[in-house]
Amino acid sequence: MENLFILSGIRGNIQALSSDLIEKVVISYGLWLKDKNCKKVILGQDTRESSNKIRESVIRGLLKVECQIYDVGICPSPIIIFTKKRLAISGGIIITGSQNPPDINGLRFLSQITYVNNYELKKIRKIAQNLNYSKFKKKKVHSFENIIKVDAIPEYTKSLYSRIPVNLIKKENNLKILIDTGAGTAKFIIPELLKDLGCEVKLINNEFTENSAFPREMELDENNLKELVKKVWEEKADLGIAYDINTHRLRIVGNDYKCYEKDMSLALIAEYYAKRKQKPLYFITNIASSLRLDILAKKYNFKLVKTAIGESFLAIKMNSLIKESSNAFVFGGEGSNGGVMIPEFNNTRDAIYATIKIIELLIKEGKKISSIVSSFPAYYRIIENINIKEIESTSLINEIKQELISEGESVFQIGNNLRIDKKNKNFVLFHPSQTASVIRIIAEAKRKSLARILCQTNARLVQMIIKKNESSMIL
Repeated sequence: MENLFILSGIRGNIQALSSDLIEKVVISYGLWLKDKNCKKVILGQDTRESSNKIRESVIRGLLKVECQIYDVGICPSPIIIFTKKRLAISGGIIITGSQNPPDINGLRFLSQITYVNNYELKKIRKIAQNLNYSKFKKKKVHSFENIIKVDAIPEYTKSLYSRIPVNLIKKENNLKILIDTGAGTAKFIIPELLKDLGCEVKLINNEFTENSAFPREMELDENNLKELVKKVWEEKADLGIAYDINTHRLRIVGNDYKCYEKDMSLALIAEYYAKRKQKPLYFITNIASSLRLDILAKKYNFKLVKTAIGESFLAIKMNSLIKESSNAFVFGGEGSNGGVMIPEFNNTRDAIYATIKIIELLIKEGKKISSIVSSFPAYYRIIENINIKEIESTSLINEIKQELISEGESVFQIGNNLRIDKKNKNFVLFHPSQTASVIRIIAEAKRKSLARILCQTNARLVQMIIKKNESSMIL
């Protein structure tokens, strides 16, 4: 069980996620909530077939510890989290394997503000380790009165519409948009939402294949979106948008038939707000985000704050800044996925909100998306994953840091992440994965060839240190 825990819950191959294991972990989460005098839990899931079976075990586990369940069913994760806040529910479980392959699934646990953090998860794990599960396994669930069905989309849409000029958009909108939901949860809101706002919507990859498989790969990598690029060209569309299974992430294809970088939606929305700011702006992002955001922050004079990698770090920082700076507008997002975070509306990565703001800005600016994107500084990114095997990531990061400092580099560290910058020209990031035994080397530069050289050079440095550690272990 221990190797299934990730940053905010559990994840693994569906064969490893037995009914007993799911029930045991959920009971432990429910007991943790009850220790905090919380009994209400919102429950939602993605579109994976295995999520339905897992859902039964989750419900049994929650009912055995007498939790009140608010069941939203298959639903985009941003809407689940929005509804949790709207109904003042303390806890939440989202059944999802995120962007991983279909045979991977899991649970993500919610806390008061956002997903549970490492400290909270350690407490849940400790409860699971000490749990007398046989006592709970024998307990029968006789009543399902503690399950309340919730139709979450209408109230979310109503609140979203209150934040945009709906009438103006409907009047001026003549956008043709290709939508690739990948048969994920976006299919339940995005197509109808855009049609209601006056877009001409064309759908691809919206349904499962005949053998119940997903129509494309989960990751929003350029190679997986070739069909979307082709369809945007064939339809002469204004843009195409692809979504991940949870509708946390999105990626844009422009009217120039280019698949833009994953952080482009953040850059578009950051500039849109910055141009119209009437009060101080704080943009919160993580240490892996593009230098493009640094350039925009300098150009428009807004504060750029960087955190460790992980949505919960952004959400917690945003929450504290709102308390400290009540007259400021706080927003942001993780550059790796494109879903914007607007905590006064929804304190999570929200690709639905990002989509609507992009439509709004295109109509108000009266420009093609390619024209706006071409005004941003160009940066290129190369990523390499290095297997660290049995080496402990914290000690490895410390060794890398000392080696870089000895070579005269100025190293910026947040948590277990190291970054070296060259005055908005390029950077290299060393990021140990939270879910796999790898360290990611991310290099970004104004030239693709330089980004590749930086990535390869620093990858060799890490491999050299790993080899030295392996030799020491043998001795």
